[in-house]
Amino acid sequence: MDAVRVVQAHLACDGLLDARPVDGGYTWQTSNAIERFQRSAMILPSGVLDDPVRAALAQSSRERDFVTALRVLRARVIAASGLLEDGTAGAGEATVLGFSLEPEASWRVRGHEPLDGAAPDLVSRATEVAAQALGWKDAATALASLEALAAREVRFVALALPRVPDYHTSAMALEVDLDRGDVWHDAEPRWRDAARRPALIVYARDGERRIPLARWPTTIGGWQNEKDDDDIVPKWKESPVGPRIWRDLYVGPSWLPPKSTPDRELVRRTDRGYELAREQFGPSYRAAFGFVAFVHLRQERNDLDDEGIRTHGTGNLTSLAHGVSHGCHRLLGMHVVRLAGFVLAHRDHVAHGDESTRYRRIVRYGGAFPVAIDTLGYRIELTAPIPVDVLPGRIHR
Repeated sequence: MDAVRVVQAHLACDGLLDARPVDGGYTWQTSNAIERFQRSAMILPSGVLDDPVRAALAQSSRERDFVTALRVLRARVIAASGLLEDGTAGAGEATVLGFSLEPEASWRVRGHEPLDGAAPDLVSRATEVAAQALGWKDAATALASLEALAAREVRFVALALPRVPDYHTSAMALEVDLDRGDVWHDAEPRWRDAARRPALIVYARDGERRIPLARWPTTIGGWQNEKDDDDIVPKWKESPVGPRIWRDLYVGPSWLPPKSTPDRELVRRTDRGYELAREQFGPSYRAAFGFVAFVHLRQERNDLDDEGIRTHGTGNLTSLAHGVSHGCHRLLGMHVVRLAGFVLAHRDHVAHGDESTRYRRIVRYGGAFPVAIDTLGYRIELTAPIPVDVLPGRIHR
């Protein structure tokens, strides 16, 4: 109870916990506040007071702010350099100025060993070079550097970053594997915590070499509740295996809930009653498809078949560590945005703009809520599609 009181006081000081109805009790209000804290520290939001949360709580607020600044700098370095190689396919993400920018659960895929010939963490190296060039050593020096730039009204800074690998070109030969990890074909719903989780791996071809650039946690299908007439029943949702291609990607994609989606899943309960969970439909980082969605297409003779499977961002972050999807392959928002930026910088493409649709539905749960969606998102076509291989994984029967 003393430990919980200390955590509650910390969360209240951060403005994340307004009321403590049970002093020293691990209430749902405390769990929700911890989840908000986890999001601010880039920890998968479980609401559980685990080791990564305790480590982050032990940091000073200035130190956490400095780590956030390093994350922002890293994003700018990635955009400027066109790097994707973050070490996740090999030994793992390196530190930047001695700091780990994310807990391992957000990038290391359980049950996977380093891949042969994997690219090292070029992203962290370039970020550290940029930080040193700016004079950043800690929170105080970073703040002083930013204040000096602001006083001079400097908005852009030119830095000499490490040279990118020679295989980086404007038309890179990219390939993607989706390893489904452990797959159980149970006859009825059963909780399984896979020893080998699903992984998305991005490769670059350089002559005869196939270089793993990055490997990130993802999801595959499993048992999900669906609406069948007037009943809600569990149904198995498969992630089809075999060769596919990414030809189209959508920026700011919309999710059109199928008729089988229970209305209960499209609303949320508040102090004022139920309301429509509009962010799920997009565009939003909390949307079902996140900020970006790659469309999986299957080649059928001369036709391309869209099976409804996507690789996309997600607001359901904990599913990447323990959960399943409806068949799609989810990614952390920062990963899918990073991947889309990398693909568009290194592959020829055509921007087609917003693609219109007409979706109408009345959600009836705790009220009647009309849904109207008129765009699928901003469609971009890769003129040379990227081959994707969905691997069977380790099948258990």
